Amino acid sequence: MRTSLLLISLLPALLAAEPNHYRMQVQLNPAAGEVSVTARFAFAVDAGATQVRFALNKGFRVAAASCDECSGYSFFTGQPAGVMYVNNAAPLRFTFKHPLPAKKTIHFRVRYEGKLQPSGENAASADWVELALYSAWYPVAPELGRFTYDLNVTLAPQYKVTGAGNIQAAGAGRYRIRQAADTFDIVLMASPRLHSTTVSPLMRMDSVGLTAEQEAHIASSSQTVMERLTAWFGPSNSTHLTVVFTPREQGGGYSRPGMVCYSRWSLGGDDRLLRGLAHEMGHLWWIGAPVETWEDWLNEGFAEYTSLLIVRDRLGDAAFRKAIADVERNAHGAPAIWGIARGDRQAYTVLYEKGALVLYRLEQQIGREAFARYLQALAQDKTRTVEEALTVLAKTVSPDARASLERMLHE
Repeated sequence: MRTSLLLISLLPALLAAEPNHYRMQVQLNPAAGEVSVTARFAFAVDAGATQVRFALNKGFRVAAASCDECSGYSFFTGQPAGVMYVNNAAPLRFTFKHPLPAKKTIHFRVRYEGKLQPSGENAASADWVELALYSAWYPVAPELGRFTYDLNVTLAPQYKVTGAGNIQAAGAGRYRIRQAADTFDIVLMASPRLHSTTVSPLMRMDSVGLTAEQEAHIASSSQTVMERLTAWFGPSNSTHLTVVFTPREQGGGYSRPGMVCYSRWSLGGDDRLLRGLAHEMGHLWWIGAPVETWEDWLNEGFAEYTSLLIVRDRLGDAAFRKAIADVERNAHGAPAIWGIARGDRQAYTVLYEKGALVLYRLEQQIGREAFARYLQALAQDKTRTVEEALTVLAKTVSPDARASLERMLHE
């Protein structure tokens, strides 16, 4: 890595790390695909722990790592990280001097640099940088819980930066990004071709490579979808939203607090665009359940059915019936939602498509008005477990409705 990308010293502001919080100095060299990071982060660790494992991209070289209870660390790039959704990563282990006698906030420090190994949606190139947990560009440990973050980012001045959080330019090629909402990911994107459009006082669209006509159509559709979902489910946790359309032709979209992201795959017909927008925007409400178990149905099944509800609302009953028929065909013969392993090869079909189909059948049974009341109650209660979802259904509709939904989840 060139001299200009050598590790930089910690600023005094980094010294006060809060629990479950990252403070990171990030230097990017997109043309070389290189990343340099100096980080301090703190997490509450359970009593009895003898070590903590993070996932970190295999392309990095760790220059130093320590913590206030540590006897040492290891980073072996030949070992798999063992973290769901995270690829091309290896375990970064911090070993404690003694088992922790009580739950305690541990302050970690690490410096690393290198050429990012691409992973899924994540890559770093001269035209487009997209960093998130999928590549473990930062130390990732989902089992330690959600967190907030504060980044100082430096890169060549022709690049513009977007992502999740409050992003402020701090001079030529310098950005400050703060995420005050609890999250499970740190998303950082950049391009010399990034174009920003103000959609409304509460929504901005950042994109690369779209025509003016495409931008206008997506902006209008995004505003419409967000207005409809807010009317149906009540206010989300995100007061401001950034809609990012990447130049990726492949890979999925995703949602984080205050941000939704899409690939160019979404630019098909209006049905594809509306479903893509609604699914990821739906996660501003359907996001609280654990993603590593079958209860991820509460996130993905509800977001998928939200996308079908938008089709019905904007394109009519005929388009909705066609979409439902496609879902029924795809989910035919799929195993039960209840208890399916998140890593099962049919998990996508079961949790997304069969999950949406179960909600469609529930709506048919209890009626649209009762179903709408149920969805709003779930969203505003920030329901995080299936048992909570069943209890809310019994209270807002009836015990019989609860029994019916539980039965369908087992079928």
